[in-house]
Amino acid sequence: MRMLRSVGGPAFGPRDRIVVVGTGAAGWSAAGELRRLGFAGELVAIGAEPVRPYDRTACSKGLLTGQQRPKDTTLDLRGHPSVSWRTGTRVVDTDPYRRRLLLDTGETLAY
Repeated sequence: MRMLRSVGGPAFGPRDRIVVVGTGAAGWSAAGELRRLGFAGELVAIGAEPVRPYDRTACSKGLLTGQQRPKDTTLDLRGHPSVSWRTGTRVVDTDPYRRRLLLDTGETLAY
């Protein structure tokens, strides 16, 4: 099994957790790239919007012109195995020293 190593940083293993804040195209891309690079740990993507990830650029172009339907803007999650998509959840504070996020639910999430 390959280990993902950050430049000049520690190796990540299957018992680690990475949290991606944002479930738009950038968060979707980051989650997919982490898996593609071999990150085998827990991967959580948190987004404030209550819907699954979608392409906002397509909304502003294709939907407004009538060339796309809302379902056409949904991002494909099949290339993102074992990612926990937590939609409808907002990160309200961060504690980088203790590596914790405070969510709007009152929950804290370590990373």
